Amino acid sequence: MHNTTNADFLSAIIKPAVKQKFYSKGACLWVCSKPYKDGSWSGAKYTKESEIHEVDKNNYFCVSLQKPVDGILTRGKKNFDVLICIVLDDIGTKALEPPLKPSWVIETSKGNEQWGYILSTPIDDASYAEKVIKAIARAGYTDKGAKGLSTRYMRLPVGSNDKPEHVATNDGKPYPHKLLQWSPKLFYTVEEILDALEISLCEDINEFKSVDTEYEKSSSESDEELIRQILTGESYHDPLLVLSARYQSRGISERNTIEALQGVMKANKENTERWKSRYADIPRAVRTAFNKYAAKPRDFKFVTLHEFLQSEPPRWFVKNLLPEK
Repeated sequence: MHNTTNADFLSAIIKPAVKQKFYSKGACLWVCSKPYKDGSWSGAKYTKESEIHEVDKNNYFCVSLQKPVDGILTRGKKNFDVLICIVLDDIGTKALEPPLKPSWVIETSKGNEQWGYILSTPIDDASYAEKVIKAIARAGYTDKGAKGLSTRYMRLPVGSNDKPEHVATNDGKPYPHKLLQWSPKLFYTVEEILDALEISLCEDINEFKSVDTEYEKSSSESDEELIRQILTGESYHDPLLVLSARYQSRGISERNTIEALQGVMKANKENTERWKSRYADIPRAVRTAFNKYAAKPRDFKFVTLHEFLQSEPPRWFVKNLLPEK
């Protein structure tokens, strides 16, 4: 076992986010320490003054940083800032052992482990973070019944599991957490994790759950509004997905769609790690849209010559490349 404090552990897993300044102003680690009989899961902002080191309590940390919203700082999807790690639960009992060396392994009860992977570039989109974790769960590598995946609590290396079923099998004593493996300099990108687990989000039916079969109804927002969100940096992930699906439905080629969306991203000129991560993800997002919808039959409307002559020619956001609608 490794003799690592909770403070050292938390400092290591947040290091990539801190080094890259990949977080919002006021964002922080969130922790929780309590006996099992205490039903409160509220937790608190992690500071040196609130360090958790009691070995006889259930000690947890949130897998994502939390940020204040409207002056209120708490743990929840609304306060999600960035996912700093992916933690797989119930390895050895309910879940399969992943074919990828983890950054850490904590035995949380006899024969039951949590495997953690520190992200070299955090995920700044809560919906995307949950899609990734749900895909991993469907593949059998973590607990399938977990809720609140982007803001979930996972166990710290120093602490104990005093759930009655585990106390009963440990001579009536809380089961101490055991840090079985610790590689604090072992980081992964999301793509490296998914590739190693042979998981493709292109096959995830929820990837475009917001995209209607009519494409144009996939969002109440116009193309111009989605492009505005990208240009201002307000949002990247969802606008890129929706635009990819819309352009595919209009017959724009995969290559032209990639080039067009990359052009919009370059016009943003943000050039942060968040921007770089989303820019690099464009080919995958476009392929996802094309793989999901390419073989989908189209509905054709027959019109008379008179109706055709009365119709308006298409208007372009970028000539012959990005339709306005």
